[in-house]
Amino acid sequence: MTITQTIEIPASRRITLEVPSQIPVGATARFELVWSPLKAQNNSIDIALEKIWNLCKDSSITVDSFLEMRRHDNELEEKQYQQFFSGNGN
Repeated sequence: MTITQTIEIPASRRITLEVPSQIPVGATARFELVWSPLKAQNNSIDIALEKIWNLCKDSSITVDSFLEMRRHDNELEEKQYQQFFSGNGN
């Protein structure tokens, strides 16, 4: 016997399992919980993520190259900051 039921996980993350009366008391059973996310229709987050993915899929930027660009930008900002305050006589 296979029972399939779609449930919404509550905030407590606790679910209760009721065994059908056809299963005799004392019988051995296997319980299997399979999580497979259901794709909501017209979910604005999914739509936004799909648009972002489409924009980025042909990009040559890697995480390492992005972090290097960010480090370089931070260095330029630090130089500008230092020049600004050193120009005020502080």
